[in-house]
Amino acid sequence: MVSRLGDGVFWYTLMLLFPLFEGMPGIYLSVRMMVAGTAD
Repeated sequence: MVSRLGDGVFWYTLMLLFPLFEGMPGIYLSVRMMVAGTAD
């Protein structure tokens, strides 16, 4: 279960929720998370 969440479900959920709760700063944070995820 923990491994499955760590593989993306948890992170994708966070990226969707940050803009809803934080507004524009949450969008910037989600974009930074996406960029960091593709840098690997």
